[in-house]
Amino acid sequence: MKLTEHKYQLLLETLDQAQVSNLSEKFHRNITFHWGGRFGLLPAGKPAPFRQCVTDYSAAELTESVSVVMCYKNELMTKLLRTLTLILLRTPQHLLTEILLIDDASDVDSRGEIEEYCRALRIPIRILRNTVTMGIANARHYGIQEAVGEIVVILDSHMEVSELWLEPLLDTLSSKPGGVAVPAIHLINDADYEQRYRYNEPQYSWSMEFGFYHLRCHFGNTQR
Repeated sequence: MKLTEHKYQLLLETLDQAQVSNLSEKFHRNITFHWGGRFGLLPAGKPAPFRQCVTDYSAAELTESVSVVMCYKNELMTKLLRTLTLILLRTPQHLLTEILLIDDASDVDSRGEIEEYCRALRIPIRILRNTVTMGIANARHYGIQEAVGEIVVILDSHMEVSELWLEPLLDTLSSKPGGVAVPAIHLINDADYEQRYRYNEPQYSWSMEFGFYHLRCHFGNTQR
């Protein structure tokens, strides 16, 4: 992973400000980083009290096969590979059947670079490339149809997971077969990868507007 980040850093150093601005607009996010000590993979665990709601889960009791589906278009390679790395390192291997990538007609075909990186880390990966852009909803639906796992997990291609990210979701689904489990999500600063520990749950409003909503979580004898 550090080799990929170093390669990306050297690439940025050859670009002028206009080229950086054009790439930032193309990728819809800040492509420059503060290359300091903080720019490493996020810590495996979470600080208290954010770990309290995941201390009772055991991967050994779970047997479902899981397909992780990620759709992307013109994603920054360093962010995509970081996401794949964390999924591999922090997901119980007996649960992870595959990581299915849907390339929604990116301008550059990066399948070779991704496959070479994943082969070195032995990540179980499949890549399907669309010839025309389907859009995020249709691309995810296509990924769900192509997935082989008993349970399909939809992830963005520019995120990082912590330890025990999967087990609580599977535990919830075990009590409600055929249901949908939605996690609480912490935000990450895209400039220095500082994590903001807040409970943010993706939701749709009654007017079908999507957004992240802050949750007030309680522990102890109350519902978690």
